[in-house]
Amino acid sequence: LIILLLGFILIGSILLLIFNVISIFYLILFVPCWFIILLFEREFIWTLIFLLKKEPFLHLSKTSGKHEKILIDFKYNKTEGES
Repeated sequence: LIILLLGFILIGSILLLIFNVISIFYLILFVPCWFIILLFEREFIWTLIFLLKKEPFLHLSKTSGKHEKILIDFKYNKTEGES
């Protein structure tokens, strides 16, 4: 899928360079793709923020203090039945 998208991006770039015009087909094809990317962008950013919460990268995250307490509480406050 990524290779397909990169191919369409390359084709669109060539069309822009040669004809200086964006074809209707290219727009119809890529508007849904960008809409899907924008829908999943928020979840992707939250995943990156969660991954940056780990100790070695704690200083890289701007909101590192907000969620760290939640992670520590979850780590140490498990009930006896959980493993």
